[in-house]
Amino acid sequence: MEYWFSSYNPSQQKVYSESTQMYNLYLDKLKVYRETYRYRYGLQSANGKEYIFKEDTFSGKRKYSAKTQESELYIKTYNTKKAELKQSIKDLKSELDTRAKYNRFEKIGRAPNHLVEILTKINELGLNDKLVVIGTNALYAYEMEYGIIIEQQHLATTDIDILNKRNVKLPLAVFTQGSPLSVVDMLKSIDSSFQENPKAPYQYVNKNHLIVELINPLTGEIMLNESRADPFFDIVQKLDMNKIEWLNNSRLSKNAVIVAENGKMAKMTTIHAIDFMVYKLWLSKQPDRAPFKAERDATQAKIVTQILKENSHYNLDEELEKLQHIKKEVVETYKAEILSKYDEKQKTMLVVEEPSFENHKSSRKRQRR
Repeated sequence: MEYWFSSYNPSQQKVYSESTQMYNLYLDKLKVYRETYRYRYGLQSANGKEYIFKEDTFSGKRKYSAKTQESELYIKTYNTKKAELKQSIKDLKSELDTRAKYNRFEKIGRAPNHLVEILTKINELGLNDKLVVIGTNALYAYEMEYGIIIEQQHLATTDIDILNKRNVKLPLAVFTQGSPLSVVDMLKSIDSSFQENPKAPYQYVNKNHLIVELINPLTGEIMLNESRADPFFDIVQKLDMNKIEWLNNSRLSKNAVIVAENGKMAKMTTIHAIDFMVYKLWLSKQPDRAPFKAERDATQAKIVTQILKENSHYNLDEELEKLQHIKKEVVETYKAEILSKYDEKQKTMLVVEEPSFENHKSSRKRQRR
């Protein structure tokens, strides 16, 4: 088991770092705008008196108070700051378009444009912890997180799998005016051609045959208050999938900013790399798994193992002991079939590649001649 990874050059690293900082700043400001400035103030007269109302754009409810000089000053300051922040967000978005050109020029972009477009919408709605990308596309996040480039043949995929973390509450941004009412509305706001697949109601396909699978788990091991606590996914078929609770309870990797082929950026939340590689090996062994998918699953488990062994600070043996949500025997199988074999191969390579003192002297003599 050995895969070839390359690295970005210093110029690419610099451009990526600057672009990432700008994109994170954009998301931070957008979050403040949605949470702090979601209120609207106005004046209303009744019985010859003027009142100030404060309207919550989330609930639509209004609160009234008497108009005073202090309240007028507060509203003026509030509206000024709101307008300034809104303009700052607009300016940042314009600057991000310029950064996309730099990213494209430096050939940083790796991820499919459609994946980044969907993730950008998820980012802007504050749904990063709620909608989690699983499957092959997770490798794009691991690339950026650990600073390497995986061979393209291991990344090719025509579908996007998005897991609904049903034990995570929806953020307020989803309920504000102008937001999509459901995850399907969100997809259609990006591309109106997305339609439900009648044979697999959890799949949505667009005119370019891109498949987005919305995995909405239904299992007794995932506790959820069913009083419309998850309206964003209400219209998506709930699935009872084998071991889906492993993914729902997995740790998350959510700091990677991936870059599209067109240079645009988005944050991706996905399964933690350690959970991913153990799960993928288990998945490859399931009897109902198509042979070509099973082979790809096993390969991805090996690739991520090599990434972590060569590019992370993790002690994998210690980290694997912490996995409480995955059965012990599954972890032991992974350790026996992948981790131990990788370690054995690395030891063998070190012995073979390390020259003896005598060979080193002979080599020097030959060089002198």
